[in-house]
Amino acid sequence: MNNELFTVKPSLSQYYGRTVTKETKFDETTENGEIHQTLENCVLTTEINREWMQGGIKNALHSVQTETLPEGTIIIWSELQGYIVPNVPMYKLKDLEEEIKAIKEIYKETKKIKLISKNTYTLLSGKSVSLKAKVTDPSKGYEPLQWSSNNSKVAKVSKSGKVTAVGVGKATITGQSGNKNVKVEVLDVQETVKKDEAKELFKYL
Repeated sequence: MNNELFTVKPSLSQYYGRTVTKETKFDETTENGEIHQTLENCVLTTEINREWMQGGIKNALHSVQTETLPEGTIIIWSELQGYIVPNVPMYKLKDLEEEIKAIKEIYKETKKIKLISKNTYTLLSGKSVSLKAKVTDPSKGYEPLQWSSNNSKVAKVSKSGKVTAVGVGKATITGQSGNKNVKVEVLDVQETVKKDEAKELFKYL
């Protein structure tokens, strides 16, 4: 074990930030004796022996964990767990850009969406209508159409495009694929309001 950088009694926390190589090794126990860890040939072994009292009952935990660490792994001291753990791998910017590019290539870019349904509806509370739209460019391989409502207190929409009026007011339903979308305006009125009155009201909302 290489301790030339340390002038105090070795402890597990001294290995914070160390990079694992085949030559890296240690065999240490925490001061309270609960944790015993060894690292040799890139194999990290953690033995846990803990005892505690709860409700007048003595509890005990004994476990042994073995993990093979790739060379280059950085190990850190975990205050929460009380022993050495492998650090969470960090993405390099280049790796992240390649992953984003791969995700984008799953779907072709949506260039045009055609709204098959009407672009305005007046619904009585509790009534429903199914909206339809189609991506026309490209003809296949595009991101699936997703529906959403900007005011779910007035109108809710399902994944399939079924709109249900639930409250008084105005809502915009949007069908989106990639960066393209189509919009439908929905006016919901109470059941006591006549349809012709609702159409007149729609002009002022």
